[in-house]
Amino acid sequence: MAYADRFGRTISYLRVSVTDRCNLRCWYCMPEDARWLSRSDILTYEELLRVVSVGVELGISKIRLTGGEPLVRKGLTSFVSALVRTRGVREVALTTNGVLLTQYAAELKAAGLSRVNISIDTLDSARYERLTCGGRLSDVIAGIEAAIAAGLRPVKLNSVLHRGACMDDIRALIEFARSKGTALRFIELMPLLDLEPRLDRRWEDQFISADEIKARLDGESLGHVEFLSPVSRPFCDTCNRLRLTADGKLLACLSRGGSVDVKELVKNGTDNQLLVRAFNKCLALKPEPWNAWGESARVARVSAIGG
Repeated sequence: MAYADRFGRTISYLRVSVTDRCNLRCWYCMPEDARWLSRSDILTYEELLRVVSVGVELGISKIRLTGGEPLVRKGLTSFVSALVRTRGVREVALTTNGVLLTQYAAELKAAGLSRVNISIDTLDSARYERLTCGGRLSDVIAGIEAAIAAGLRPVKLNSVLHRGACMDDIRALIEFARSKGTALRFIELMPLLDLEPRLDRRWEDQFISADEIKARLDGESLGHVEFLSPVSRPFCDTCNRLRLTADGKLLACLSRGGSVDVKELVKNGTDNQLLVRAFNKCLALKPEPWNAWGESARVARVSAIGG
């Protein structure tokens, strides 16, 4: 039986943030001086697995691990293996900045990871360092190559569109993805961050639609390129997901709809029926399909909600 919300959307996908920490400081995600949650506030892998298992019993079958940067948390490979062994889980995927993939790609594949999405916004080393506050582009490229070599399929590259991005960067990413045999996804900048660090401009000044970029690329071969338009062309009517934050909050929607705190339920060892009720309460909070991004709540850093 399908697990559906009050608007008839089947919920089969859970994004699980395993940490709010990250080894980069991308300008659209978090401030340079980000303060992390205390370790006591973070759910253990066993606690995360318990919440996930209840969700799977209700009808969730796809899990995507996010952060922060999920690979900075020790023991992630074993967690992937435990998820893969969970009856009812059909796919476990990962979103990462790629910096640590040279170390973990082969292990993750062996553990049963299905696919990986890697964030990369430019192929200019100096610009990458500035946008990420110190990251090394060479680490990410090596991580992409490691994921390909490990046999993770498909490898998808994620790039956030913004007004300050130059077309040379965009064209270079298109050609790079083609040369590596990977998919490339351009994603519209969403108005989630309270303040855009290191850029003295409002979100409204930074936003550029996917349609505008596509128009500039008219005539180019884009068979391996996907454009995600959550702002200009919202796809909320087909949303099939919930989110679980590292500190135990079930989120009904990325930007609005409220949340249900399950941390105490798992830490106190209460009956799973209370977790079932928590999932159902979260499901009831999923908002009606909409396109009013101006109503969304801003956050101090996107890493706190798992992206």
